[in-house]
Amino acid sequence: MKGVSAVMLCGGAISFLGIILPTLTFTSLFVIAVIFLGFVTGQLIRKMMDEKPNQQLIQGVVFEVILGAATIFLLLN
Repeated sequence: MKGVSAVMLCGGAISFLGIILPTLTFTSLFVIAVIFLGFVTGQLIRKMMDEKPNQQLIQGVVFEVILGAATIFLLLN
């Protein structure tokens, strides 16, 4: 759990720097996309291995897919 929190903290710091420094915008979007889509991939693998997840986990996955897709859209434009 601490490792995931550290990744999220570093990803948040990089995304914040992307707001301030225009040269880091692409890097920050890429890091955000990798984090969100990585969580989605992990949740889908867990879903295949375990039984059906509860409603809050499903809502979290949907939210992560939406944010990951929006980030990919921004990267491609």
